[in-house]
Amino acid sequence: MNYMRIYHNIVEKAKTRTTEDYVEKHHIIPKCLGGSNDKENLVELTAREHFICHWLLAKHHNSKQLWNAFSMMCIGAKKHHRYISSRTFEILRKARSLASKGENNPMYGKPSACKSHTEETKMKIRMSKLGKKRAPFKRPPLSDETKKKISESKKGKPRNKILTDPQSN
Repeated sequence: MNYMRIYHNIVEKAKTRTTEDYVEKHHIIPKCLGGSNDKENLVELTAREHFICHWLLAKHHNSKQLWNAFSMMCIGAKKHHRYISSRTFEILRKARSLASKGENNPMYGKPSACKSHTEETKMKIRMSKLGKKRAPFKRPPLSDETKKKISESKKGKPRNKILTDPQSN
């Protein structure tokens, strides 16, 4: 399918029409592809056209920035929520993932912070994380004075309400 032909048809129709409906400004050449904010590079599209144009651009260029822009449109703004089908959502997620793999990943070729650790350090980190997850909450020890105050405040009160006589309440 020729995504750019469809894209250009939508843009050209939008350039020549006037509408009173809700419109959104769209960069004809996206900024991530070298486009500018000049008036010649902007067009007013309906919300649906804008959505479709971003999808077409992302599919054609398979750029991480364009997939992110389309993804943000799918989430929707507070005022104008958009709902997409599960199929569209799946396609979007897969395309975004593929667009940021390998050389497109900003961390590609850069050393991982974990590689600088020795095996011994890595094991210590793992053990400390496990210990933190499993360790029960420990209250700081109470002073003798505090223990005495608590004891005094509980004198004469039943230890367990379940065992007390319901008539005595």
